[in-house]
Parts: sequence; structure tokens; C-alpha cells
Amino acid sequence: MDLKTDRVPNQYIILGYLTGAFLNLQSYGIRGTIVFLVKSLWPIVLLYILFYIRAVGAGDIKLISVMSSYLEPSTTIHVVIASVFVGAIISIIKILSDRQRMGERCLFYRKAGRSRSFIHYTTCILGAFIYVCVKEGLYG
Repeated sequence: MDLKTDRVPNQYIILGYLTGAFLNLQSYGIRGTIVFLVKSLWPIVLLYILFYIRAVGAGDIKLISVMSSYLEPSTTIHVVIASVFVGAIISIIKILSDRQRMGERCLFYRKAGRSRSFIHYTTCILGAFIYVCVKEGLYG
């Protein structure tokens, strides 16, 4: 949805939170409520500074928060690090490609209006999530 509409609908976020809450309740019993809240809130608190400086969007933080609600914190950190790495590689390729296509001598330039010159970080998060899950043997 982020690629199609430039936003992550809250209905999907709520569905993800409900899944995380259910899994934590199933694993930890009534204590799972507290575990769910802690797992869901720590990425929001830590990534708020990146949101404040506009390095990531609110949808990206919500997506990481939902993901962390049903993963272990160490796995979530691996996904965040891997997604930043994937995003950096895509950014470098995009900058070099745009620079070559536009014939610009300067690496950094502004495009008029809101065009497709930005990167959908949710795609990087998804790619990193799949990579980490396969690497750690969680889903495959």
C-alpha cells in the first residue's frame, strides 16, 4: 500500500497490533499484555528522533512497531539495521542513476514537486524482515 498510495493505512497497522497482542497473550498469558506494550512502544520511543528530523515517516515507525510486537527485540534490531543498510544501497544506486540520467555534476539536487525521487522505506523494512527471518530460521 505504501508504494501505491504513499501511506500505510491504519487498518493494516491495527490488524498487525491485534496479531501481536494475540501472540503475546498466547505465549505469556495475562502477562503478555505488558510484554506486548513494551515490545510495541520501544521502537516508537527510539525512532522518534528520526521521525522528528524527517529521516523516516510515521508509517515506517508504525510498521517497525507492529513488527516488533511479535518478534524478539534482538530480531527487530537486526531487521532495522538490515533495512537501513538496504535503504542506503538503494539510495546510492538511485542517486548515481538519477545523476547519470539528468547529467548533473552535483551529487545532491532538488527536484521540483513531489516526484518519485524518494525511497519507500517500507520496502526496505520488508526486504530486511524477510532476510532476517530466513537467516534466523523463523519462517523457512
